[in-house]
Amino acid sequence: MLPEFTPPTAEFIAMITLYISVCLFIGYLAHKKTKTLADFFIMGGTGGAIVTGLGYFTTQISASTYMGCPGYVYRYGLVGLISVIIPGTVLGLVIPGFLVGRRVVELKKKLGYLTFPDLLADRYYSNIIRLIAAIFITLYLSAYIAAQIRAGGVIFEVFGGLPYALGVIVTGIIVTIYCLLGGIRGALWTDVFQGLLMWFAAAFAVIGGLKLVGGIESLIEYLKVNRPETLSMPGAEAWMTVPMFISQALLWCVGGIGQPQLFTKFYAMKDKKVLARAIIAATLSYSFPAALIVFSGIFAIKAFPGLTGKEIDYVIPLIFLKAWPTIIAAFFMMGIFAAAMSTVDSQFVMVSGAIARDLYQKLINPTAPERKVLWLSRIVVLILGVIAVAVGLNPPAAIFTIVMFAWGGLGVFTIPIVLGLYWKRTTREAAIAGIIAGNLTLLALYFGPPEIKALGGGFHPLIPAWIVTLITMIIVSYLSPRPPKEIMDKYFAE
Repeated sequence: MLPEFTPPTAEFIAMITLYISVCLFIGYLAHKKTKTLADFFIMGGTGGAIVTGLGYFTTQISASTYMGCPGYVYRYGLVGLISVIIPGTVLGLVIPGFLVGRRVVELKKKLGYLTFPDLLADRYYSNIIRLIAAIFITLYLSAYIAAQIRAGGVIFEVFGGLPYALGVIVTGIIVTIYCLLGGIRGALWTDVFQGLLMWFAAAFAVIGGLKLVGGIESLIEYLKVNRPETLSMPGAEAWMTVPMFISQALLWCVGGIGQPQLFTKFYAMKDKKVLARAIIAATLSYSFPAALIVFSGIFAIKAFPGLTGKEIDYVIPLIFLKAWPTIIAAFFMMGIFAAAMSTVDSQFVMVSGAIARDLYQKLINPTAPERKVLWLSRIVVLILGVIAVAVGLNPPAAIFTIVMFAWGGLGVFTIPIVLGLYWKRTTREAAIAGIIAGNLTLLALYFGPPEIKALGGGFHPLIPAWIVTLITMIIVSYLSPRPPKEIMDKYFAE
């Protein structure tokens, strides 16, 4: 049950108005420099280390990190912190960057990719791959977007004392406007501003949490007496089993390779030198706020006992509200709002690309002029904003639950990406079969009857889905004709 409090509505409105004004101004500036499809989708491929690195960090760190993950730590204990933050912050950006990023930066310069399916369709010489990828990207990212939009509603409701629906609508409208205007440039430029807000919010969430519980020693003593299961494996409700720990580590260390909203940041980077600096900048930027904000969930166990269900998403807003003067707390709340906005903006652009470029320009009307496709991309952003708001008004689950599902679904693409870049024998038929088999496996383990779910062995559904995808692709590759020579020359020439 939520504790009683008086929301600082006036202070919240003042801060959210200032925040929105800055985002819209940045979106307007980005619009003035967005003239082509390349500008809209990948910033013309001219991004430097700071902008692309911070953009990678702010896209990776979302409302799930600032609200969903602390909620999981509140529910399950420190195992939630260990499973997500250690692998996620230390290796979650480094592995994708150095495993596939270097090759992708080179290939993008040579082949002119704009969207995630561009690489898959070209490497596997198949527009069927493009169609499949575009459909799955649209479905999974729509769920991901709904989670971020929900976070905006929660912030308005819990902290601003305003209707949840108003928060969902305002979040959807603002992100739609600046993405519609500036595309990925608008997303990345606002991400730099929003990243700074996230840093402040994370630092003062920890300081505020310490104030509320009377220090670390007092907190530990409370947990030993009242919630001892939160201090050791496998955590409350025996959640962190060995299979689940392995799943979480792999999910956040490797699964980022299959996330279009992260993958296409490599397209925006100027060269491999920028990539190396950007990954370092992103990792350092990500580690500090992510670790602090997620750790803050443990303070809420003592400060706000008895939260259940979707209420666990509220722990960070409650810490701000109870620990700081209202105007200061309202400012920090913009950091959480920024976490949602900075993730959803890149996802808007990715879905726009999947529909306007991959479905319309590449499959339906290949002769469409670039200007028409650019305007269609903006129309798609507008329509997506409406859909996202509609779903956000009645979300199906807590924020982190939705994010884990969407991240897992997109993570299936990790196998065809890695094999396509490093194994010459991988074929078109194998990629099609692997992507379909992997997604069917994941969906069956998520939504199937208990006897089907039990086949996952306690692992996150993405892990069995990866295994099925990998085995399927290896077998089908050897059963199907070798890739054409022009593909080999394009991707594997010495």
